[in-house]
Parts: sequence; structure tokens; C-alpha cells
Amino acid sequence: MQTTAEAASSSVQQLKDKISAVTDYWQHLLNRSNVLRESIQEREKQLNDMSWVERYRPELIGGRGAAEKRKLKALKDAYVSTMESEVGIMKDFASLIHSAEQSLRALESPQVEGATSPTLLYWRDEEGEHSLHTQRLRVA
Repeated sequence: MQTTAEAASSSVQQLKDKISAVTDYWQHLLNRSNVLRESIQEREKQLNDMSWVERYRPELIGGRGAAEKRKLKALKDAYVSTMESEVGIMKDFASLIHSAEQSLRALESPQVEGATSPTLLYWRDEEGEHSLHTQRLRVA
């Protein structure tokens, strides 16, 4: 920050991008069951739309009902497993995700108060370059 003030804004932008990407990833993990639920509904509709002959005829002679039922059962098992993992994520990481989202909002619309923000002092003299920050000195 002392030597290149532009680095601070690019670092903040990189941090915002990273937080946004990570929270999007966590939201994706929390919503995986929606895709499975839609697939289950689609398979159930296909199974219900089959004629009685298609549904109960043996696979050996062209019946598709048994295969669809197996696929539907596999999807339902995957759905239950995914829901369990989503509950685990919510239990373990919900506060972390919420904090990350709050940090991103704070970075996107900072509300700096003059009375609470520190002042950065930088000077160069015969002994070299120096800097410090303080809450006591206000620069207007």
C-alpha cells in the first residue's frame, strides 16, 4: 500500500472475486438435490406414461418398465444421500458461508467512517522511509 496504492484496489477485487466464486460453489453444493429431484420427477412421469404392456412386459422382449424402475430407485437413493450431505454442509458450514457473503457485501459497498478508520502516515527522511497507522491523528 505504501509504494503502490493501486495494488490495494486490485487485491480487494481479487478477494471479492474469490469470495464470490467460493460462495457460488457452496450454493451449488447446497442445491445439488434439486437436479436429482427434477430427474426423479421426470423418470416417474415417464414410468406413468408407459402403457401397461411396456411397463410389465419382460425386458427380454422389449419391456422397459423394470429398467426404468431400477433407474428410478438409483436416483432416489442418490437423492437421499445428497440430501444427507447437504444437511451436513448446512450444519457445519452455514455460518461460514453466511460470514463470507457478509464480507463480500461489505467489500462491495464499504461504509468507512472517518471517526473509526485509521490514518496512515508515511514519510521519508535522512534515516530512510517510515510508515505507521494511528487512530489518534485525523487528517481532514
